[in-house]
Amino acid sequence: MFFCRLVFALLHLKLKMTRLVVAVFLASLALIEASTSLPPLIKTFDGHFHELDPDYPFEITCESEAESKITWYKDNSKLEDLNLDGINIINVSGNENALSVENPDPWVHSGLYHCTAENYFGTAKSEVVRFGTEEKNIPETYYVPKVTNGPAAEYHSIGSSMSFTCTAEGNPAPAIIWYKNGVMMREHYQKSVIEIDPIGKDDVGVYACNATNEFGYAYKMGFLQILTEEPSFTESPRDRQVVLGQEVFLRCRAKGYPIPTISWTFDGETIDSDNVEINDDGALRIKRVSHADAGVYSCEAKNSEGKESVRGELVVIDKTSIREGPKNQKAQIRSKVVMNCVVDENPELKVKIFWKFHNKNLDFGGRFIKGDNNELIIEDLEESDAGEFTIN
Repeated sequence: MFFCRLVFALLHLKLKMTRLVVAVFLASLALIEASTSLPPLIKTFDGHFHELDPDYPFEITCESEAESKITWYKDNSKLEDLNLDGINIINVSGNENALSVENPDPWVHSGLYHCTAENYFGTAKSEVVRFGTEEKNIPETYYVPKVTNGPAAEYHSIGSSMSFTCTAEGNPAPAIIWYKNGVMMREHYQKSVIEIDPIGKDDVGVYACNATNEFGYAYKMGFLQILTEEPSFTESPRDRQVVLGQEVFLRCRAKGYPIPTISWTFDGETIDSDNVEINDDGALRIKRVSHADAGVYSCEAKNSEGKESVRGELVVIDKTSIREGPKNQKAQIRSKVVMNCVVDENPELKVKIFWKFHNKNLDFGGRFIKGDNNELIIEDLEESDAGEFTIN
């Protein structure tokens, strides 16, 4: 901006329940291809109680839907560390393990039992089974909860939406409690539907619905997996023309799953310059563009399912500069004043010259004339014309 002064010779949620027995399922967040890999979800046991009668040995099976390491627990302690007589663990297969109680002893074996199944993709914890001498009596007209509609296996694209549903019946009416990867979802207490919109990688996991009353519980479990997807671009770099010295951003965004990684090349070569950086959102930033930065920029999005690339050309042009601007002048009333404005401009740019008086756009016409070379001509000078003139 140039300026001159013309001077004349004149100047919480809290939960309370009678009895809560909960089957909790844990799974690490495994971001995997749904068609070929599964977390180790454990099949339902036949019941939640086994009577300990010395004359009736029994066994219960912990079976996972995927190959996994199975571990048994009694009262939350590893069974193999307790060295209990009359009870053995039998390895049936890579995804099945049996707990054999050969000599039931109420003094030794009474307690709460569960198993876990663990593989590369996560860990599941089974429902709880009580070993004891008698099962709790349920008065007539009362009954243990039953899940009538519960969560299941769900496979969805990242960014889409889905919901889990849980409805149950029982007397007394059961409380509905949701768990995700073993953690109670307190914000969804007594809700029959969980909405997930949009689906992100942190939503992957095992979801369990527990319906509980004072006489027992029922559960239903499912999981959410994200479908794999090849990269595709949601925003691509475009051909651009920029002025020398500007800060420049070239945008590039892609969707897909696993989430694609973004990389850039310049004229087919890896970019290695302190003047260029790639932001977390994939955008390429040129801090101060020079003529050497002109060329073709390619953005590549890549994940395990494939890769795609797009490109855009950057043209760098010289910036407009004012070679000669107005100078301070003194003039007499009724005279004619000329203020120069000589601009070096790039012919590819559409440059507009604005004259301002006291920082307000000057309206041309009458005594104020804009010359062919952008100079300002003031005819028949008046006292009110004294002040500061600038060019933009």
